[in-house]
Amino acid sequence: MMSTNAILAMAVSWKLQEMGDRRFGTIALGWFTLFGTIFTFLPKGYGFFATAITVLDYTWFSLLGIICIIYALRYLWIAYRYPVNSLAKN
Repeated sequence: MMSTNAILAMAVSWKLQEMGDRRFGTIALGWFTLFGTIFTFLPKGYGFFATAITVLDYTWFSLLGIICIIYALRYLWIAYRYPVNSLAKN
């Protein structure tokens, strides 16, 4: 789940840029990705992974989380700037 969330947070913004427009579910995907990324990378005592797996209770895990959160925010910023695909409305 952790690696899936990191890949999702980083890859979808590049795919959205490639598509060039907003489609049904784009904004919802962005918000779910952002919140899922935040909850995935919460520190020990709050987040599941850092609490359950002691190897992840280090600075590198938090830095990876910050990078993924930035990419999730980037996705939302791009999504709100793009127009809605006219074919998706019909």
